[in-house]
Amino acid sequence: MELGMSKHEISFVQATLALLQHSDLKIDGIAGDQTTEAVRKFQVHHRETPTGIVTEDTMDAMLKELKDWNKNRNWVHPDD
Repeated sequence: MELGMSKHEISFVQATLALLQHSDLKIDGIAGDQTTEAVRKFQVHHRETPTGIVTEDTMDAMLKELKDWNKNRNWVHPDD
């Protein structure tokens, strides 16, 4: 996880990864081993270097995939 991330930001990353990876990742706002491994798995899937650190590229890929996931369910965000 990226240094300096707040508990809320870590929880967002955990919830996003749990949803996108269909995993039982614990959403607790703590960047532990399970979260780091989920970030690495996501990075490998997106052809990034698997560091386990949420970089700007990693976050951009997460947000894009989350947006695509949402569109595939015909849910509309008010800003779209």
